[in-house]
Amino acid sequence: MVITHELSVASTGAVTGAGITVQQGERRSHILQLTFAEPPGGTQVRLRMIMPGLPNPRIYTVPSAEVVDFTPESWPVAGTVNAELDVLDGPDVIWKSRTFNITIGKSLETASLEAIVDTGDADAVATDLAMDKTAYVNGVKLVGTATAVDTTDADAVASDIYLNKTAYVNGVKLTGTSNAIDTTDADAAATDIATGKTAYVQGAKVTGTSVAVDTTDATATAENILIGFTAYAQGAKVTGTSTAVDTSDADATAADIATGKTAYVNGVKITGTA
Repeated sequence: MVITHELSVASTGAVTGAGITVQQGERRSHILQLTFAEPPGGTQVRLRMIMPGLPNPRIYTVPSAEVVDFTPESWPVAGTVNAELDVLDGPDVIWKSRTFNITIGKSLETASLEAIVDTGDADAVATDLAMDKTAYVNGVKLVGTATAVDTTDADAVASDIYLNKTAYVNGVKLTGTSNAIDTTDADAAATDIATGKTAYVQGAKVTGTSVAVDTTDATATAENILIGFTAYAQGAKVTGTSTAVDTSDADATAADIATGKTAYVNGVKITGTA
C-alpha cells in the first residue's frame, strides 16, 4: 500500500502538514505531495533528505510545478530525516525551503527483538508493582497489587499533624503532635468572652472584654430588692418593689418609744414602754 502525505509549502519556506512517519525497510511506500502557495518558478524542484547514519543525502528531482510528488526509493535506517526543498533554474538554486522532518520508525522485526529481554534476574513481586501495572519477573508476567504512593513531595512535620494521627512524608511515617483544632465554626466576639480570658475563633486568638457574671445562683426576687433599684438574679434583670428600710443604725429602746407603739431598731421590732 502506498501512502500519500499532503504538505503545504509557504512562500516563506515553511513546510507544514500532518507529521510524516514511515517504517524502516519500506520501499517506495510513501509519496510526498507538496503544494506551493505560489508557483515556484524555475525549471526543477529538488528534494534533499539527510538520512540518519548515512554519509550522503538522498536527492530526488522533478520538473517544477505548483504541485509536485516525490516517491523516495527506501527508508533504510530508523531515526529522524532532515529534508529540504530547492527550486532550480538550470544549475542555479533560486529558492530554498526551511528544513522539515520525517520520522523513520523501527521495523517490526527490530522492535520485537529489542523488546525481548532476559528477566531471570528480576526479583519484584506483585506487591512491589503499582496497582494494575504489569511487568515480567523471571519469565512470568505479574500484575501489580501495591497501593503505595510517592510521598516525596509532602512537607508536613509532626507538629502539622493532629495528635497521635499518622501520615507519610518523604517516605517516613510521622506521628502527629499537634493539638490544633478547627475553629472555623466558632462565632464568639471579644464581648462574649470573660475579660482577660482568651479563646480562638475562626483561626484567630481573641482576648475577652466581657464583664458578665453568672447569676444563676442568685435567689432574690423583686420583693427582696428596694423599690426603684435593679439587680440580676437567675439570668434576668429584676426591678425592686420592696419598701423596706435599713434599721441597722437605729438605737432606740422600748423605754424610748411611747407605750403601745412599735418601731424597728437594728432589724428588730420593738414595742414601746415609755
